[in-house]
Amino acid sequence: MKLTWLLIANATKAYLFDITKSKQHTETVSPTLLETLVHPQGRAKGIELQTDKSGHYSTPSGSGGKFIEKTTPHDIELEIFAHEIINYLTHTDRAKSYQALIICAEPHFLGILTKELPDSIKKLIIKTIGKDYIPLPKDELITTIKEIQHQIH
Repeated sequence: MKLTWLLIANATKAYLFDITKSKQHTETVSPTLLETLVHPQGRAKGIELQTDKSGHYSTPSGSGGKFIEKTTPHDIELEIFAHEIINYLTHTDRAKSYQALIICAEPHFLGILTKELPDSIKKLIIKTIGKDYIPLPKDELITTIKEIQHQIH
């Protein structure tokens, strides 16, 4: 039986569950919460994250304008949190803590996360789901996890 982990994440929080099924595949073992990662900056507004104003420029003809950032402060925070999650997954992968991974995340965050994942983790992914399950009440979250667990075997 493959040791299977489930990552449920959004911009501010990530849960890692062990959802490995029993060897007989006949019973669903209750998911075990392994880790909770929190990133409150993911909820902050762009203006709260920006430390200084955009720069200005001028041209020889006397016209000018503002520099426009290619990445928003909020996206930078998402990337920081994605790297925190990736560091955790990479560290535990080296310890052979899991052999399969399912990722459920808010769609925008899922894109950032999967783009940054190293190949060693990507090859362990057996399913991705672009939904934000973090706001669900605990009982609904557990029911959803059990449904995901049932679908993979």
